[in-house]
Amino acid sequence: MNKRILLGLGLGFFACEVFAGFAPDAQELQTLPPYCTPRINENDPAGWAQGAAQFGEGWNHMHHYCYALNFINRYYRSRDAATKRDALKQAIGNIDYMLDHTSEGYVMRGQWMLDKGKVMMLAGNKPQGIAMIQAALDLNPGLEAGYRLISDTFVELGNKKEALQWASTGLQHAPDSKALQRRYKELGGKEPYPEPLIKPVPPAEEAKPTIADESTPKVEEKKVEEKSEAIPQTPPVDSPKIGSPTNPYCRFCTE
Repeated sequence: MNKRILLGLGLGFFACEVFAGFAPDAQELQTLPPYCTPRINENDPAGWAQGAAQFGEGWNHMHHYCYALNFINRYYRSRDAATKRDALKQAIGNIDYMLDHTSEGYVMRGQWMLDKGKVMMLAGNKPQGIAMIQAALDLNPGLEAGYRLISDTFVELGNKKEALQWASTGLQHAPDSKALQRRYKELGGKEPYPEPLIKPVPPAEEAKPTIADESTPKVEEKKVEEKSEAIPQTPPVDSPKIGSPTNPYCRFCTE
């Protein structure tokens, strides 16, 4: 048999071995968020309890999001066009599962929509991908990666003006993002950077005590005593006797 054919079959078999399982293998799990391991393996009661407490209603379905992330990773690792297409298809399917099985206000919904938009753009569907990411940002304006993705996409499309606008909008929501600051400058933006929509609250100044603590009177009292020792004492003057022996402060009292 031709050596090239044998080599091709060997490489094909290897690729099938690498991506044979639907769920991530032990090596792939190491590239995913930490919560994926207890959720997928189901052999870590403490990790399971922690995940349930952290993710609430979404925890029972979270393995589908882990699958989606792993398929995205497989897309980047693969050099085979068919494998790449299938990986993106599987990623979207698992993200849609999460969106369908959690409530509209679930905390991670914006992130899932952002990931779906990213996968759409990887699949070549940029308009729908941008629309999905915009919807994610409407839901959660703090998703800094969304502004970067849209800005970079408009750069690829040759629309630097729109790309700069998205970088500027991103900085309004994520003013400390070095990645957005770099894009802003590269696209012609000038400092100062766009003013944040929500200004950071400066740390409160340490309040100065208006009432001295317990040690203060003692110190002051000691100082007064020390000063009084240095001042000559004038002999006491007898006050005129008033009142009665039982009540010396009552001028008109009788004994």
